[in-house]
Amino acid sequence: TYAHALPWKDGYIRLGEAAFSLDPLSSTGVEKAMRFSLQAVVAVNTILESGDEQMGRSFYEESMIASVISHTQWTAAYYSKAWPAAHPFWKERAVPFIGKQSIRSDFHQRLQDRFNGTPAIKEPVKVPIPDTMEKVRLLWNEQVRLSPELSFYDTPCVVGNVLAMRRAIRHPNLKDGIAYLGEVEISVLLSGISGSPTFGSLVQDWSKAMPVEQAVKTALFCWNHELLTFP
Repeated sequence: TYAHALPWKDGYIRLGEAAFSLDPLSSTGVEKAMRFSLQAVVAVNTILESGDEQMGRSFYEESMIASVISHTQWTAAYYSKAWPAAHPFWKERAVPFIGKQSIRSDFHQRLQDRFNGTPAIKEPVKVPIPDTMEKVRLLWNEQVRLSPELSFYDTPCVVGNVLAMRRAIRHPNLKDGIAYLGEVEISVLLSGISGSPTFGSLVQDWSKAMPVEQAVKTALFCWNHELLTFP
């Protein structure tokens, strides 16, 4: 595995495995390289359209940091479950780490700091109810509130083929921060919650801005990931 310490410098942008490479055992390097290159194209197009290099660079670098960290954690967790886990080959790969670079850079320092401060993804603690409508029925009259672990922040998002600042959310049960759920800005829905409304009243309120089926799925997503909890 490898992450370049200076992937964006003096107008020179590294893409694909020139920017970072993943553990070849995972077989996801090509997909990641293609996805990251598309993200870089949006960043460059934003600069060409608006001249805002800072937003384009921030999006590019944050996309790379998120990919490196998530893949490092995912592969380590996966390798820890390998059958011969006690074997040195697997034992070494079961410990996630991002090593030091020979080149000191602000980017690589941010990468290490984010990696060290990123908690492991928590498994949902609620017992799932197989039937969706039965789950909705049981929750309908229950009061809910926003999780105290939920936080909001501003981040560049792809709007059309350029970047624009949008409000996003973070929570320990989410792999990454998210700004949109489907085509709806999730922060707008959640920031509008005050007090302890019922689950059903949230669905009814959100269905004014989207189809009721989507409102139900959105509310269940928030409940299952504990963005919404009991008071």
